[in-house]
Amino acid sequence: MSGPGWARWELLYLRAREVPAAAALLPVTMLAVGVLANASAGPSSTAPAVVGVCAALLGVAFVGTTLGSADAVLEHTAAIRWWPRRTVHLVAGTIAVVLLLLAVDLAGPSLATTAELVRNTLGLIGVTALCASFTGSRLSWCPAAAWTLLAVVAGPRSSGAGQVLSWMLQPADARTAATTAALLAVSGAASYILAGPAGLRRA
Repeated sequence: MSGPGWARWELLYLRAREVPAAAALLPVTMLAVGVLANASAGPSSTAPAVVGVCAALLGVAFVGTTLGSADAVLEHTAAIRWWPRRTVHLVAGTIAVVLLLLAVDLAGPSLATTAELVRNTLGLIGVTALCASFTGSRLSWCPAAAWTLLAVVAGPRSSGAGQVLSWMLQPADARTAATTAALLAVSGAASYILAGPAGLRRA
């Protein structure tokens, strides 16, 4: 499919997933995060790091809500290969979140290193995509939010299991955290791209 017909289908794809609304609200949310990070910054404050993790979660939550269509039945009847669109959608959403996080980080107090921001975004988007393939898109961000909340409350841990639990709070050179995030990203992306969101199982 090419030309006007292709453009029409892509526009319908974006609208069905409410991507325009999410794209408009995401920068505003990140701006608010930047203001909060500035307000919480201090010589010995760890708040910006926590704000950075929560900012990644917020960005991922916006992407998560767009991973499914409001009309799965209609998509079942469309003779379209969905997996390429899901791939582009997931990659573009991840890149958008990372770029906004880096912009906030550069404009205010450091939220985290670039490696940590990328790792956290990839890991959280993996959790969200995995959940979208089983529970649908609307609440796909909830497990990632629960995991992040648990990690923030418990704090970063040094044991092997503790590093897995608090991987998003670990330093950039923590191999266990990096491996955990990578596994989450790959498994989540594969599940979503190949199977699609819950309610839409035909690629």
